[in-house]
Amino acid sequence: MTTQTIERQKLEYSRQLAAYTFRQWNAACESKLSERRENPSGAGKKDHKTRTPEKQGLNTSNKEEGPV
Repeated sequence: MTTQTIERQKLEYSRQLAAYTFRQWNAACESKLSERRENPSGAGKKDHKTRTPEKQGLNTSNKEEGPV
């Protein structure tokens, strides 16, 4: 095989992988949109407890801490 042939194969594989990934992404997005259309109120969603940065013990203030 020549270098050009290998480079063409790499390029073709890259295109195929990109197309496959794009189809998978679109399918996932469409699934999520369908789910939202069927249940617009959000009823039946799993109850996820949101943890804010403050609750996680993270400093979210803009002030620098430490010795002055």
